[in-house]
Amino acid sequence: MALFSSIAAQFYTVSSYGQRLIDLSVSKSMAAHCQNWFDGPIRYQKDLLLIIIIISLDTCKTLVSIAYRFSAVMRQTVAK
Repeated sequence: MALFSSIAAQFYTVSSYGQRLIDLSVSKSMAAHCQNWFDGPIRYQKDLLLIIIIISLDTCKTLVSIAYRFSAVMRQTVAK
């Protein structure tokens, strides 16, 4: 029973901090989107996209996957 309680506490801790990260990321994204970003220069609009992206495990997984694919293509290109 003590092992189960320990595992449950660890899952809760990780899930709690993960949910806080997602909540803060969503509020940050909404604040960035609600300003007049469309009136700014193109460079500013592109930079703001990094702020608007919601950080989550799925987002991280997608970014790592894209980076790995890109590095694999570059490695094959350089090897030829």
